[in-house]
Amino acid sequence: MARSKTRRPQGFSVFQRKDGRWGWAVTTGYHPVTGNPQRVQGICKTQKEASDAAVKATVNVKSGAHIPQGKDITVGAYLDEWLETYIRPNREPKTATYYAGMIKHHLKPAFARTPLRKLSVPMVQRLLNEKAKPQPIQGKPDKTLSADTIRGIRATLRSALTQAVRNGLIADNVAQKVTTPKVKSKKQEFLEPGEVSKLLAASEGHHLHSLITIALHTGMRIGEVTGLTWSCVDLEKKSLHVEQQLQRIDGKLQLKSLKTDRSRRRLYLTSTAVDALRNEKSRQMLELSAGQNPLDLVFLNHEQRPLDPKFVNDNLKALMVKAEIPPVSFHKLRHTAATLALASGIPITVVQDQLGHSQISLTKNIYGHAVPTALQDVAETLERIYKE
Repeated sequence: MARSKTRRPQGFSVFQRKDGRWGWAVTTGYHPVTGNPQRVQGICKTQKEASDAAVKATVNVKSGAHIPQGKDITVGAYLDEWLETYIRPNREPKTATYYAGMIKHHLKPAFARTPLRKLSVPMVQRLLNEKAKPQPIQGKPDKTLSADTIRGIRATLRSALTQAVRNGLIADNVAQKVTTPKVKSKKQEFLEPGEVSKLLAASEGHHLHSLITIALHTGMRIGEVTGLTWSCVDLEKKSLHVEQQLQRIDGKLQLKSLKTDRSRRRLYLTSTAVDALRNEKSRQMLELSAGQNPLDLVFLNHEQRPLDPKFVNDNLKALMVKAEIPPVSFHKLRHTAATLALASGIPITVVQDQLGHSQISLTKNIYGHAVPTALQDVAETLERIYKE
């Protein structure tokens, strides 16, 4: 039992024990489950030695040089705890689902039983290097993960380990020290103008025709277009506001606000898009009864319910087969709108605003293939101006 105790403002304590020796203690963090403080401590002959040892330990803790002691928690157990304690209560459901997928399919299969404190830079680097190679799939051709997926694996682990450092469970974040392998970007798929015409002709009379038309004319994301409400549409001014998206949360389709200011945007509509919306409004007035569309959605399925993304993609691919064009996902309609706009000479900054990208670099990385065509148009325009 201590006879006297001194707490310093630096965050450590020095005390004299009953046997005359001096002890010291420094808080290194908090347990990820119980929240109880975790400490490093020691015993010295003199008060000065104890004070010096405490100061040194405090510096090590603050600089990340201290290696915590105690029972190991495995990487798998820690990732589960991190997901439930720090992510699900504080982040958007879609973000939590994304992290959960990265943990389930990539991180836990590799590190589930690895002690958290023994996770090293080479171990994480080897995982990323393996993930960058073609992945064998039984009965199917090998599949190469996208660059976004590789970056997502690293980002998920890095975020989780950042919290582990804060909690004093580890001294260093090894995921920050690895190199993300270079993965050849996949060629962006989009429809040629002739294929767009075929798709619109094949979808004529289908309940998704208006939705496909709006997607091709605006470049909206699937959640944005399925979550579009009539209150956000101004047919007289030929514009609409993108403010929310339709997401499946806890098994139910719900409207969620968009996360960034750049995502929330005003889009102007072509006459074709306005006609499609007018047709959809007329159809709903004829077919819907009072209270049948409580979310005030512009687009509904054939049963007058909110549109599930899988339902939209399945029907879209069936229409593409009917149109005799290669079937692609709904997201490629967004690529089509952006690619054709850039190829026609629309400035990339304008396309960035149209798509709601937060950074111009994102637009360039995705649609760089269309920029050379736009630059050629600039050259030809300049030549025409000079000749005139």
